Amino acid sequence: MFKCAKCGKNSAIKRGVQKNTRGWVVRYWCKNCGKWFVNRHGFERYRHSPEVITAALDLRAKGLSLADVVDHLDQHHRVKVSRKTILDWQNKFGKKLKSFTQTLQPQLGKVYHADEMFAKTNGDRNYLWSCIDYDTKFIVANHFSDERNDDEAVVFLRQINSVADKPPDEIHTDNSFDYPPAFRKVFPRKRIHKHYPAWKRRFKNNPIER
Repeated sequence: MFKCAKCGKNSAIKRGVQKNTRGWVVRYWCKNCGKWFVNRHGFERYRHSPEVITAALDLRAKGLSLADVVDHLDQHHRVKVSRKTILDWQNKFGKKLKSFTQTLQPQLGKVYHADEMFAKTNGDRNYLWSCIDYDTKFIVANHFSDERNDDEAVVFLRQINSVADKPPDEIHTDNSFDYPPAFRKVFPRKRIHKHYPAWKRRFKNNPIER
């Protein structure tokens, strides 16, 4: 028995196949409610196959442009989609993936790299704070703020501290004046802050700078 997509009970059975825009698919019939349905595994109401959608999302995650993804799907999957369609997939499934990954406990290393960058949105000056794990390149935390100051640095560091069971041995940053007081508040008994001026050879914050 299979779970019915209509009533939610495990009372559905396979009953033949049907042809749609992506080829032949298995049909199911529910003994409880008598409804017919096709199991799309979370891709209901989508004209294109799950394989095409996941391929597009994978290519976008690897850094390809929308135009390159359109060309790839045309060349390898014989599917013609617009750039807007791919962007819609990215926006919808990106939210689902984010909510799922937030429930996972990442296996992180002992060294993090953090940095902040200027971002202009709707003409306003904002800042994006980011932190990654050196070993896995996992994005540990992201924080978006209107200003760059000690208070925003505290919020950012608390996000970092809440991700893993134990804090890292080192967190590398640039020589910004916002970090030292924030580290003293969030990690009062741990000397994990490593920061040097950018012109010194000891400065090794390249993983997050990239």
